[in-house]
Amino acid sequence: GLNTSGQLGIGSTTQQITPVTVNLGLGIIPKSVHAQGDSTCAIVSDGVEDSLKCWGNNSNGQLGIGSTTQQNSPVSVLLSSGEIPRVISMGTNFSCVLLVNGNVKCWGANAFG
Repeated sequence: GLNTSGQLGIGSTTQQITPVTVNLGLGIIPKSVHAQGDSTCAIVSDGVEDSLKCWGNNSNGQLGIGSTTQQNSPVSVLLSSGEIPRVISMGTNFSCVLLVNGNVKCWGANAFG
């Protein structure tokens, strides 16, 4: 599909007409994935602990990586030590994660509170 913001996570912005593999990193296993518009996030596991990786448009900080730089490949989200993601949900230019401890964290655009 369309990949103008790197939302396919393949290291480029080249449109793809057939499925391509996203490189999440050596030994990293995807557990769930959520895409919204031109941004994508996945809960992943290294076999020991779950974490969160996101890629694509980041104009409002919706990837949670501490910048607004577009990412064409998966990058780790800046969760605090011991915070383990259970569910990720994305809206237009924002993201929220439900953590295993029951807390919710959100980031990105906040035009409507």
